[in-house]
Amino acid sequence: MAGVALGCLLLAWYLAISVPVIVYSNRLGVGKGVVRVVFAPIGWLHDRTPLRYPLRWTARMWDPSVGG
Repeated sequence: MAGVALGCLLLAWYLAISVPVIVYSNRLGVGKGVVRVVFAPIGWLHDRTPLRYPLRWTARMWDPSVGG
């Protein structure tokens, strides 16, 4: 049971930091290759699921210049 809770906690942490890290990586131009590899599942979710709109909304919270 503790393993499931830890897995859920790690997944929540990954999802929570993914959008700000991607936005600031693009803005600063630092570590783009590594960020693309580590956060590739977020890109897949954006491109192929209805989560596109919540992910864009979250990205706009961190950087209003993110396109719609």
